[in-house]
Amino acid sequence: MLRTSLKIGDVFSNPVVSSDKLKYLLDLEQDSKSGRGKAKFFSSLGFSFDNPDQFIEFIKSHPVPSRFEKEKDDKRGKKLVFLCNINTPFGKEVCIRSVWQIDKGKKRPRLLTAYPRKQ
Repeated sequence: MLRTSLKIGDVFSNPVVSSDKLKYLLDLEQDSKSGRGKAKFFSSLGFSFDNPDQFIEFIKSHPVPSRFEKEKDDKRGKKLVFLCNINTPFGKEVCIRSVWQIDKGKKRPRLLTAYPRKQ
């Protein structure tokens, strides 16, 4: 398993999930083709743009130490990628990848994207 110098539990005690990301990941009527695909996937699991709090709770709980996949530094900050099976509102267990970034000068990670793991 990869290691990170961050204490994931501490860092992810209050992550940021913007309304733009919610729209991108949950809105079936959006213009973005890749976003619509992700929204269809998350909708099939029981998540809805009409109930964003349920998805926010779900996605904020995804990054835990046992699920850490990789870390990458770039000019904007530190990207963290997590991969693991999760339980969904419909009771189905699926594997997703969530990507977060801690911007330079910030302490709270923000969600960049989430998507199903390709088998």
